[in-house]
Amino acid sequence: MQNSLVIGSIIGAVAIIVLCFFVWTSLRKQQRMLRDEVDYLRHQLGEKTDFLQHSLSNQQLAFKRANAKLEQALQDLEQQQQTIVQTQQAISGNVRELANSDPEVKMYQRAKQMIAAGAELPEVIEICGLPKAEVELLFSMHQTK
Repeated sequence: MQNSLVIGSIIGAVAIIVLCFFVWTSLRKQQRMLRDEVDYLRHQLGEKTDFLQHSLSNQQLAFKRANAKLEQALQDLEQQQQTIVQTQQAISGNVRELANSDPEVKMYQRAKQMIAAGAELPEVIEICGLPKAEVELLFSMHQTK
């Protein structure tokens, strides 16, 4: 009986060892599968990261190009504004010279000043020597309301 007990114990031990072996083999297989899955996911993550970095680089480059174009357009507008201001100043100077050199313009300037100061129609006609119709036109244009 003792032999059968020993044999039973050995069979039980062998059964446990075989069971442990199958469990160990199954766990190793699952471990390899998980390792393969992790490697696949790392690869996918690397590809997505590369794609996103490339896309971001392209967007940054496009932004830099657009920014450079906007800066150039702003510089062009500033140059145009300077040119307009210079042209306006030159025209204003020419107008002043013309007003100071032409006696007729001086009469119209004087009439305009008188109208702005509140002078009456007959007074402007007499002092400036302008025709009544022209003084009436000046009144309609420059009289304060």
